[in-house]
Amino acid sequence: MASLTTGITRLKFAGPTPLAIQAVEIRPGGQGFVLKFTRPLAADSKLDAKEEFRVKRYHYLYTGNYGSPQAEERPVVHRRCRRIGRGPAIG
Repeated sequence: MASLTTGITRLKFAGPTPLAIQAVEIRPGGQGFVLKFTRPLAADSKLDAKEEFRVKRYHYLYTGNYGSPQAEERPVVHRRCRRIGRGPAIG
């Protein structure tokens, strides 16, 4: 039995699987990337890359302090977004 001093002993999600990004993979040769979601997208879902997705590029300035700052942040221009098969992925 759990008490206020023992922490979480069991956690079980009981709701439906939320739609979220599960993985991001770089395409061969660095020609874009693939987003894999936790569940398939609706067949009629709009895949307008410029409207639906904002991508940015940056790197960290590593310091001895906790929480290195982001540097040279800039938007990444993306041209298209397409569904890959019937699964939960777009690229």
